[in-house]
Amino acid sequence: MGGIHGRSCRCPESSLVGRWSDGCVVARVEAVVDQAFSTRWQAQGPIDGEGAEVRWRPSSDEDQLDVAVRTVDGLSFASLRLAEIRGRRRG
Repeated sequence: MGGIHGRSCRCPESSLVGRWSDGCVVARVEAVVDQAFSTRWQAQGPIDGEGAEVRWRPSSDEDQLDVAVRTVDGLSFASLRLAEIRGRRRG
């Protein structure tokens, strides 16, 4: 059975990937369905940028980056912990 008005509902599926670059983490949303989406980022350290990719400067070794991804069909949430990030912290 379809979603609203007979349309099939494809809630977004998303994940986060990150890598160290100049003392910051460059984080990117991946695996989002093929439609327009918006993001809302949250972390204890400062975040620069918006959309699918941001630069994050963690406030501590315990910090985590979270993102909410919204499409017309719904929301998904993803998190990234420092231990999951490729490369090394420098800077």
